[in-house]
Amino acid sequence: MRKTLLALCLLAAVGFGAWRFLAPAPAPKNPMERMKAVSPVEKIREPKPVAPAPVVRAAPEAPNKLTAKRAQMEERFTDLKEEGRRIRETLIANDPKAAQAYQTISQRPEYRQPPSASKASRCC
Repeated sequence: MRKTLLALCLLAAVGFGAWRFLAPAPAPKNPMERMKAVSPVEKIREPKPVAPAPVVRAAPEAPNKLTAKRAQMEERFTDLKEEGRRIRETLIANDPKAAQAYQTISQRPEYRQPPSASKASRCC
């Protein structure tokens, strides 16, 4: 019984010593130290240089197709602008607070300025 207990204790001590000896070092708590201590197992591979692919531009569409598409977009824009105007006029006619708010906003100088001019005035 004593020999078995002694053998188990010796085995545990040898195992514990081997585990402490072979175990990897704990990571440092300091983040900067952690970045410096890179494990030899973790190797960072540098990406292989790849030649950039040549940029191929699509040929422009036929001029008549482009103008037809542009005309369709212009017509849609005009329709939406008219619909917005009708909705705004209806709202102003039916709601006095909306009419007052629109009147106040439309009197501001930045309301009628083109977008590029308002951006230039905000700069600096």
